[in-house]
Amino acid sequence: MTQNRDPVLALRVNYFEDGEIFKIESMIDDSCKTLRNWTIEGRPDERTLQNWDTVIVRTADSTYRVRLGYDGSGRIEAVVTSE
Repeated sequence: MTQNRDPVLALRVNYFEDGEIFKIESMIDDSCKTLRNWTIEGRPDERTLQNWDTVIVRTADSTYRVRLGYDGSGRIEAVVTSE
């Protein structure tokens, strides 16, 4: 994911179509540091994302909200906003 064309966050995600869920396999920040702490908006104790859930990720410099979803068209979409 980029901000002003600069890489800020990378996620490796597995999508399971039968349950419409995502599982984050790994995540790194812009300095390639592994990020292990993130929360799902509205469900902070969960680790599995349902379709169109929003993940809140805090790096050393920023907080990002990543919304992942699959609409059935064969494409997974990610909407990223920063705070």
